Amino acid sequence: MHPRRAFVMLLTLLLFISPPIYSAEAPSLTYNSSNFSIAYTDRDRDRLAIVLDMLERSYHQITQSLNFHPSDPLRVTLHATDDYLTTHPNLPPDTPAFYSSRDRTIHVLYAWTPHRSTADDRMQTFFSHEMTHAFVHAITPATIPPWFNEGLAAYHEYATDGGVRLATVTRDLRAGILPPLEQSPYQAGFAAIHYLVDRYGMSTVTAILVETRRQRFPDAFRTILGMDVPAFEREFRNASR
Repeated sequence: MHPRRAFVMLLTLLLFISPPIYSAEAPSLTYNSSNFSIAYTDRDRDRLAIVLDMLERSYHQITQSLNFHPSDPLRVTLHATDDYLTTHPNLPPDTPAFYSSRDRTIHVLYAWTPHRSTADDRMQTFFSHEMTHAFVHAITPATIPPWFNEGLAAYHEYATDGGVRLATVTRDLRAGILPPLEQSPYQAGFAAIHYLVDRYGMSTVTAILVETRRQRFPDAFRTILGMDVPAFEREFRNASR
């Protein structure tokens, strides 16, 4: 048999016996509340109330913390399958929620993580983290440095962990091994925001974000705090010694 004909026959056989590939069900239903607009699929209907309750808890936490209430409902999409992963392959593993600044939406991705239970406490902390990004975006359209944005999100994420994460970064800070802010937005950023809140108050954090509506972040930071970022970084590192 001619090799090309044999290849065509083999390919036809494989297509015949292979199971069909179904496209993921796109969220087509919408639930609207005063604080959220949630897109979901019919299979998520039984989980919607639980997810909404968790979202409301995070919303209340961050609203009180930042003393800011978004003018529009936050957008949320529940993904019942791993369809979102196909268009966002660079997402870190084990991520049950993700905020996308492109569509200004909190995507709930529990379908492809170990945290499939919506009652998982860790999912609640992830909601608080990602919702902080949504709040920041609602406060200002400006570009916020990763250390400030992620540090603030981590501050809300670990607000209920009993100080475990703070103890870890404080130990690294005192040992002199905590990387610079620009190199460690999650760890050093968290330590910096925690110091900023303790020393100057959360109202200062909100004021800096609001000021970025008028000035670039470095200038807004200096206007509100009276020092630039490098001076602040030296201050919070020296304060730990």
